[in-house]
Amino acid sequence: MMQAIEAEVSKQGVIKFCESIRLETGYRAIVTLVEPIKSPDDLLPSDEDLEIAYRNASKETDSTWECVVADGLSDEAW
Repeated sequence: MMQAIEAEVSKQGVIKFCESIRLETGYRAIVTLVEPIKSPDDLLPSDEDLEIAYRNASKETDSTWECVVADGLSDEAW
């Protein structure tokens, strides 16, 4: 299976994926260098991307935690 995944390669050769990925098994990869990064600011996500990520994260809820009314301890040591 061939799939294109965007990533950045540092000067030291460290590969950082632009989005998180989950794989069921290990894969071999062929890396094609497309264009150099022009400035260190290109490595940072834009303000708009950060805002979208923050809004999406704030919408996430975990029903386990949302329904908790106590700390779950059966005996308080006061």
